[in-house]
Amino acid sequence: MKLADFHTCLFAALASAVALAAGAADVAGSKDPPFLKRYEGSEIVSYQSLSYESYNVQLPDPNKANAWTWQPVEGQITRVFYKVPSGHTVLELFRNYEQALKEAGIAILTNSSSFQDRDWADTFYHQSWQTQTDFAWTNLGLAGTLRMGYLAGTGTKNGQSVTVAVYVANYKEPKDVTYTQPVHFNPDNPLVVVDVVISKAVANKMVMVKAADIAEALATKGTVSIYGIY
Repeated sequence: MKLADFHTCLFAALASAVALAAGAADVAGSKDPPFLKRYEGSEIVSYQSLSYESYNVQLPDPNKANAWTWQPVEGQITRVFYKVPSGHTVLELFRNYEQALKEAGIAILTNSSSFQDRDWADTFYHQSWQTQTDFAWTNLGLAGTLRMGYLAGTGTKNGQSVTVAVYVANYKEPKDVTYTQPVHFNPDNPLVVVDVVISKAVANKMVMVKAADIAEALATKGTVSIYGIY
């Protein structure tokens, strides 16, 4: 995935939703995670919920001290993409979410309040289920600086294991950037992505072949196909 693709997808999410109207409400069908409040004044501009998928979360490397590694977890995934009002910094948002996670009983395992590793951001944003077609395309330019913060941790909610990742960023563009298409949001608006993975066993919905079905197929067709026997 190219850096251009990352920036375009990341900020097109804001552009596609905020284009509706100034101060538009949350996108239809969206909601906050039940145990984690949003930052005051934030709007949900993108919302995804998947019944079962794989997710990469950055956690401490068990084989190397003071190092992190991407580790896969599976389960129900919810991604909430917030637009935060201008005038707030990444560190300010980071500290608020850090405290909110602790209050929610989430043990924070990964904690980085300031870095600019865009390859890392590309890995975080483009999970296996996140595609370029999720948002409308808008030409947002590539110049500028991107400050980021990341929190990740685990906990238990309603008897289920929960993994939470919070990504905070603020992209500031130089004044000489021009666009070929209208952009309907302020690039100085910080953004927050909250990913929640509820680990659970995948639902087994394979169709079972019953003895009565086998007998009926033999009687009517003379043959029956049975799979999964080796």
